[in-house]
Amino acid sequence: MCPPAADYLCVAGSHNLRDEFALAQQRRGVLPSSISKRDSCLRLFADWLEPDITDATSDQIDRFLDSRTGRNGGPISDRTRYAWISHLHAFYTWAIRHGHTDADPTLTIDRPRLRQTVPRPISEHDLTHAIRNADRTMKAWLTLMAFAGLRCAEVAGLVRDDLIDHESLIRVVGKGRKERLVPLHPCVESAVRSAGLPRQGRIFTHDDGTPWTPSQVSRAVRSHLDNLGIDASAHQLRHRFGTRAYEASKDIRVVSELMGHSSITTTQGYVAWSQTEARSAVAGLPLA
Repeated sequence: MCPPAADYLCVAGSHNLRDEFALAQQRRGVLPSSISKRDSCLRLFADWLEPDITDATSDQIDRFLDSRTGRNGGPISDRTRYAWISHLHAFYTWAIRHGHTDADPTLTIDRPRLRQTVPRPISEHDLTHAIRNADRTMKAWLTLMAFAGLRCAEVAGLVRDDLIDHESLIRVVGKGRKERLVPLHPCVESAVRSAGLPRQGRIFTHDDGTPWTPSQVSRAVRSHLDNLGIDASAHQLRHRFGTRAYEASKDIRVVSELMGHSSITTTQGYVAWSQTEARSAVAGLPLA
């Protein structure tokens, strides 16, 4: 039986390296969604490699990543490749510290240079269409992402106590277990309550009581949008929140806190994208 803290990964009674690594992360308080992603990465690499994963070379990692395909059937994106290398690096750092291997093969890999991308918020028309055609649970997810800026992992991890009713706030546990408070937009509060609030525990669960995982939430939102002919992802709902929050407040620090960004540099991308600001700047140019 899985221990209560392991919502996504059962490690009890297992002695292989992957499970030992997962248990070590649980003890450090790493989010279950991060543990699950790293375990999936290790499992796929180990299956591809066949020999002991502790003897892997940087060339083998590069060839493994070359063999992976993205959503469109082509090579994985630079960001995905970067993330995979980071997951493997976390494992090898732990393995060296505990005497399971002597070297980290990821250290000699040239990681992709990631270009700064601008947010791609879902359009207001598509958002309205998506919400109007959603069931109660999906509507709650869409509004949490578009009007409160939650990530899929944050939606999946919400518990009843995170809704601070008397202050109309929602407590969000983000990356690195960093907590933030986000004011409850009226449409978010209405949608979440309509979806059915439990007396305690996870807010969103399957019919059998098991919690939704971040990847399941992401896939369900993407499927809902695809079925409506909307070319957007769950994260583009969060993009919408960031751009609209800045346009409304003009305060980059407030937006950074609301979105749970570890660096204000990340938030600056939402400022740079703002169409309202861009149009105002261009419109204000003097005539030749």
